[in-house]
Amino acid sequence: MSVKLSLIIPMYNVENYIAECINSIQSQITDEIEVIIIDDGSIDNSRQILDEILFKLPKNKSKQFKVFSQKNQGQSAARNFGITQAKGDYIAFVDSDDILNERYFQKTIRVLKTDEPDILRISFQRFLNIPNEIVESESFLSYDGLKPINDNLLIEMFNQGNWYIYLYIFKKSLIINERFQEGVYFEDAILVPKLLLKAKNIYFLNKVLYLYRTNFEGSLRNISAKNLQKLDKSYKNIISIYRDNLKQHPVYGIGLISFSLLYFSFLRKHHGLSQALNQYKFFLTYKNMINPQIVKSRGEKLYLKYGLLFIYLYDLKKILLK
Repeated sequence: MSVKLSLIIPMYNVENYIAECINSIQSQITDEIEVIIIDDGSIDNSRQILDEILFKLPKNKSKQFKVFSQKNQGQSAARNFGITQAKGDYIAFVDSDDILNERYFQKTIRVLKTDEPDILRISFQRFLNIPNEIVESESFLSYDGLKPINDNLLIEMFNQGNWYIYLYIFKKSLIINERFQEGVYFEDAILVPKLLLKAKNIYFLNKVLYLYRTNFEGSLRNISAKNLQKLDKSYKNIISIYRDNLKQHPVYGIGLISFSLLYFSFLRKHHGLSQALNQYKFFLTYKNMINPQIVKSRGEKLYLKYGLLFIYLYDLKKILLK
């Protein structure tokens, strides 16, 4: 039987979580699924735990798993290598500390076979260490089923801004020549919109099929000096990309406001008001390129219209409510 779906999993130092992740996959795997695991230079017991799990599986299941090792290069590099190894008609991505719903394959494979969409999008829930301790559920889009990708759909998706790679399953022909940018954060928010604009249609499967573990030890939650430097670089990078892509499609302006506002807040908190004001001056150089009619967030609308006055009044409101 040919492979319908390739699941790509980068793995790095997740000894406390990898068993739960793999067991949520192997319990429902079929001959139509291949799982590509890239050990990105783990220095804990992740690989040993993984090997023990796969060794105990019956052969009809274990043969669906392919495990590779590389020196530590980061999650994006591991995912990019996985793309080169994928044999499936479709490609999806899973984080090695997350869990698949028990009906993930049943629900997604049915859609991939029946409708053959360019992109399939599912829904997710965040959880703490126990899956039934739900932190947040995704707000579903108003779409359901197979939809052509048009301006109205793009506007809604860019306003929601859920670019998490694990929400999407891509036709291999759509993603095979693309790569995640390495060495930066927000790589999902760079690649997914690009693929969305390349695709002709998308299927919305409004079922919670992915459980995302909220890990307070994660890199963006545990800010070190090294991460601050990388975060600064990443904000500059994605703002530059979105600004350039405005020439391709005006919907990039929506994300441009969002990341510009986030970057202003980041600079003010970690580098002082002077650097934040320099960033705001830079924002003013491309502000008029953004179409305010397609921006739905009230906060982003006000920032686009009033700029620093909006930030001042927002801060004042927080102080008065203390």
